[in-house]
Parts: sequence; structure tokens; C-alpha cells
Amino acid sequence: TLKDEIDISRGDVIASAAVPASVADQFEATLVWMHEEPLLPGRPYLLKIGATTVPATVTEIKHQVNVNTMEHLAAKRLELNAIGECNLKVDRPIAFDPYQDNRDTGGFILIDRLTNNTVGAGMLRFALRRAHNIHLQHCDVDKAARAAAKHQKPCVLWFTGLSGSGKSTVSNLVEK
Repeated sequence: TLKDEIDISRGDVIASAAVPASVADQFEATLVWMHEEPLLPGRPYLLKIGATTVPATVTEIKHQVNVNTMEHLAAKRLELNAIGECNLKVDRPIAFDPYQDNRDTGGFILIDRLTNNTVGAGMLRFALRRAHNIHLQHCDVDKAARAAAKHQKPCVLWFTGLSGSGKSTVSNLVEK
């Protein structure tokens, strides 16, 4: 029983506020094609993950995997029983986990929208958009002061690295 009334329904995910679920609308996935007609990027399908079903499109086939040698082969389409690494896009963000972490929220099937037949099955590897972990860092020197002091046009320096590695400290020292 929830303390407050919340609008949730079948397929929604409840997670701890301390450890929120990952949410994305674009993914890299490993896909097994299970239909006689080949998979061609751009065709609309339904993606079912857990109890959630959303419209989806394979946007790119990165390569096909040779199951005997594990060699990556160039591919524009996937034929029956082929395995490929693909990029997927769904029409709205969905909660997920990488398959290696949780098969229940990382495994999916693709369904033909016209026949309702399962045409593929796959594993989500990771989200393609990762901008959710970028945070505004307060700087001690503002744009106007920087431009006046340096007699320069402002620009952006992008510092990346692990949390706690000192990016903020270094960026503030560079500013000063």
C-alpha cells in the first residue's frame, strides 16, 4: 500500500528514490531475428519488456555476429536466426536495466504490429543517450568577469571523469 495516491498502471516500475531506475528511449541491444522476412532498419515494431509494450524501431544494425566464430560481419539486414548488435528507439522513455544486471528488465521481444507475431528477441546492453549524468557546476568567475579580465570571447571547456576525481576543483583553478 502506498502512502499517497499515485497514477501507476501495468508496466510501470516502482524504484527506491535512493536508487532510481534507469530510464531511456534509445538503446544498444543484441537481437536474435526469428522471422522469415528480414529485419530492415526503420520498420515499426512493438517492443515488449516486462509488462510494458511500446512502439519501437530498429534505427541501425551495427553488425551481425557469426555464432561459430563470434566474428562481427557487416550487415544492412538480419535474416532468420541471425544475431546482430542494433540500435533501438522507442517512442517514450522506459525503465530498464542492462540484461547482464537483470534479465527481467533487460530482456525484450519485438512484435510485428500487423500480425502480432513475435519476430525477434533481445537483450538491452545500455542506453545510447547518457546526458542524464551531466550536472551544472557553479564557477567562482562569471562570464562577464572572465571576458573582461582575459580580453577574450568566452568558450566552453568540458571536463569529464569519474565522480570525485577532482574535475570541479581543477575547473575552478583553471578559471582563476
